[in-house]
Amino acid sequence: MGKVMRQYNEFYIKLQKEFKPAHNMTIETMPAKFSNKYYVEKFIYMFPDKISRLRIERNYWYSKRIIRLPAKQNMIQ
Repeated sequence: MGKVMRQYNEFYIKLQKEFKPAHNMTIETMPAKFSNKYYVEKFIYMFPDKISRLRIERNYWYSKRIIRLPAKQNMIQ
């Protein structure tokens, strides 16, 4: 495994740990039945700072060619 891939894996593990409390807080505010779209909208509303960081990191790792953007890029734009 290359150096950049190890850096990405380390970043990804830290990101998961950072987002877990935010995810749990968002889930607690959701109604009994909710859609994925509603969850994403609520998460973006509650944590705009995390979304902006996620955009920055996505663009950084995409430039390193570690991740590839999907054909439809309207997930986090």
